[in-house]
Amino acid sequence: MKRHTKLMSHFQVQIECSKEIEGGWAEIAKNSQRHKQLMLTYALKVADLGHMMHSSVVHCEWVAHLQAEFWRQGDKELKLNRVLGPMMDRNTTTSLASSQVGFIDFVVEPCFSHFTKAFPGCQHVLIAMSTNRSFWKVRPTGLHLVRTSQTAE
Repeated sequence: MKRHTKLMSHFQVQIECSKEIEGGWAEIAKNSQRHKQLMLTYALKVADLGHMMHSSVVHCEWVAHLQAEFWRQGDKELKLNRVLGPMMDRNTTTSLASSQVGFIDFVVEPCFSHFTKAFPGCQHVLIAMSTNRSFWKVRPTGLHLVRTSQTAE
């Protein structure tokens, strides 16, 4: 998470600086290998969160798979007597809906916002993310897992 925050901060500074240059971020990245690398790294970060850009149905399938993966990891960590984070503990009282809203608010939205400032033609990612946030916002607080045939236990 520390690397994510550092990358986001660096990218945000670069975007702000590029506002003064004709052609903006795309023009800078064309002429600078360092900026091109930063742009590609950030694009991979956005792609890693790609399920947020899909319909709520597809997004929920991904969330279910991710939650199942986190719980399997948590089960292994419990066997090693490690302290679990709330996302890794299948017995947690944190609802899936509230954790998704928090994740979107504190990780996804800032990441996508910076990206769309650099690439204004990608505004659709913010719209899709907002739709998925609204989906989670109205979900019951007791919802813990969106079951799929692959993740049902």
